[in-house]
Amino acid sequence: MNDFNSMQDPLGEDPDKKQENEEKPAKSLSGGIQPQISPIAAAFIGLIGGFILYQIVGGVITLLVFGMNLESAPVDAVRLTTMAGQLLFILLPALLFSKWF
Repeated sequence: MNDFNSMQDPLGEDPDKKQENEEKPAKSLSGGIQPQISPIAAAFIGLIGGFILYQIVGGVITLLVFGMNLESAPVDAVRLTTMAGQLLFILLPALLFSKWF
């Protein structure tokens, strides 16, 4: 008297365990983390986002700090502002983007 629940398939696996194994997400071939978005899409999002942040937002902040006449602004202050803009608007978003996606 075979009970349907206790039956096993020809390979000797329990059908309940087989169903549980099928529900688990598949791992990538390299054994690493599967990306949430396409790497090409991530590259374009990162490039466009970095460009907008650094060129436009950084430029507006520089103009607000030094005014429209950059020739009379101190060179060292402009260099420090450029360095801070690179860190804030290129490096930090790239690190956060790679962490989240």
